[in-house]
Amino acid sequence: MNRFDKSSQTFSRFWHQATHHLPWENEPTHIVTAIGSSADGRLLVGYAGMGLMLFDQKAGTFRQVLVEESSDKGMYLNIYRIAPPQDGKNWVVATEKLYQYTDDGYLARTSAAALDGIGLNGFRRTLSGRYLASSWQGLYLLDANFQQTSFFLPEGLAPFTPAHNWVLEPIEDQAGDIWFGTAGAGVFHIVKTGNHFTNFQYQAGQRNGVPHSYINALLEVGEDEVWIGARRHGLKIFNPKTYSFRPVPSTLTSPNGLNSNEISTLLQDSKGNIWIGTWGRGLNLYHYQKRKPFNTF
Repeated sequence: MNRFDKSSQTFSRFWHQATHHLPWENEPTHIVTAIGSSADGRLLVGYAGMGLMLFDQKAGTFRQVLVEESSDKGMYLNIYRIAPPQDGKNWVVATEKLYQYTDDGYLARTSAAALDGIGLNGFRRTLSGRYLASSWQGLYLLDANFQQTSFFLPEGLAPFTPAHNWVLEPIEDQAGDIWFGTAGAGVFHIVKTGNHFTNFQYQAGQRNGVPHSYINALLEVGEDEVWIGARRHGLKIFNPKTYSFRPVPSTLTSPNGLNSNEISTLLQDSKGNIWIGTWGRGLNLYHYQKRKPFNTF
């Protein structure tokens, strides 16, 4: 977590104190993999190897969210995604399994045969009541009863490797179109009818395009902005109306304000603020209306 001081125009870090190490890391993990907002407006933060945390912005403290009221479950989960709240609950994907964060403050495991063995990494309900399930194998569309109705595999587009079929952070925009990132093939935009899609691939040196081929995060902001967060090279904004890209303000680049250009997740909260999770350097908070980072805790 980072705190922005208005007077000095500087950031100070706020780390969740933990001693757990990932197998591939030499220091405690601060990899923010997911950010969500609970039904009552509180901030949920997911970590790699440290599970789900409930963040108290006023006190500046974290509380571990456990699984099914057990004191020893949930502490070392790899949290993949946190969906927006619906019907008082958030869908949470952790270690390829589906959970619900409920209003009693726990994670409850949810089983669905259609999701078994697909390598689930994200899950959310669409405006029409269907579900988008992203996986390491492609994008699944399920009906209200969790039955698969369609499947999209972004293969056959050159140059492709199996990792390019990893679908990451699918979202549905206000027009009903679907967007998702991939682990090597940029961004896909599928129109509502499902009979047409566009693939935006990364080209080195291109100013008006996706920031990188590995896209971790997508966020619709208003009617004319889709924010795109990449594993490298930070953020870009896409305008669906003009079908064009533009760079973000300089305060949202590193080292000019953003503490890292390795973006892992994005969230717009109920006040319009945008939270930006990074790979290994915690959270940034951006005041969207004022167009600058600011301190809220």
